[in-house]
Amino acid sequence: MSEVVITGIKSTIATNFISMLSDETVHGIRVESMHNYLQADRYLFCQGYLVPKTSKEQSPEESEKSYYVNYKSIVNSIESIIDKNPKARICVIGSESGYRGSYDDNYAKYKKKIQSFIEDKKLLTPYQQLVGIAPTIIEDSKMTRDRTDIDNLNKRRSEHPMKRFLKAEEVAHMAYVLLYEQPYVNRTIVRMHGGM
Repeated sequence: MSEVVITGIKSTIATNFISMLSDETVHGIRVESMHNYLQADRYLFCQGYLVPKTSKEQSPEESEKSYYVNYKSIVNSIESIIDKNPKARICVIGSESGYRGSYDDNYAKYKKKIQSFIEDKKLLTPYQQLVGIAPTIIEDSKMTRDRTDIDNLNKRRSEHPMKRFLKAEEVAHMAYVLLYEQPYVNRTIVRMHGGM
């Protein structure tokens, strides 16, 4: 029976991902507990922290939390997994903000850093996989539903080539394909921006 470890298990992406699984044992954990789960088959990092403020407006605590949640805790976990698990397949949900920026420039900076880490990290066996997905705005995510700049969102949706935002199910399906069907896709970021 294969094991899947997920951080951010309450996220819409994680919920959709779990619905695609069959008989796997799923462990929804806080990243701080990762040291207890270093021998699982697959890992999905769905955690993220976005503040509706620029970095200059953020408190030191908010800036530190952004660094920790969006970058440092994921890097620490991946380093431990790669070091101890010769067959680990890992997918990290990043963000298109890592390429295009964000009003919360700390969020964008750390998403860019985690995506660079994924591309640069040396793996130790031919069976290890480390990939990232960089989604654009996800229509049905809590992060988008919590936003108050509705006019801005509506404008961006109307200007998008596909006239819609991404769905969490589409991101979850991409994560599933990468982790279960495409081991040759490795040390790279799959951008999901709909041609924007």
